[in-house]
Amino acid sequence: MAYGPASVVGLFAVVGGAVSLVAGLAGLRHVWRLRGGGVAAWALIKPARQTSGPTGAGDGHVEDERPVRAHAGARPRLQFTTEDERVIEVVCPVPLTRQQPLTIGKHVLIRYDPADPRTVVIHRRERLARDYGFAGAGLAWMFLGLLVLVFAP
Repeated sequence: MAYGPASVVGLFAVVGGAVSLVAGLAGLRHVWRLRGGGVAAWALIKPARQTSGPTGAGDGHVEDERPVRAHAGARPRLQFTTEDERVIEVVCPVPLTRQQPLTIGKHVLIRYDPADPRTVVIHRRERLARDYGFAGAGLAWMFLGLLVLVFAP
């Protein structure tokens, strides 16, 4: 059986759709896992920090970090206390938007994984539309690819 150009296009569509579907489902699983089994905490929103580099001999160990003016796309940091009284500081997992700005100095409700407290989800900012979009687009591409594979000459 000879494979024509349509079969190759259909195969690429199925494989690309499968990758998109897996990416979307992985993002949704991450959010669902933290929503269901994550621990709720209030996090302080702190400004983004960029390091000015090591002041020592250049061995890669930063001895003195000082805040520098962050660029426009920098994400703020979130500082919260875990159940076992550890203070954790992470970079905000979602970018800033005009519709939902994060105000420096305010508190925001988060959910974190007790096994790995650096894994957080901000309440009502999970960006589920993006993950559903990836999964839906993946299904659509897989369906179209299968149609091409089945009905193409």
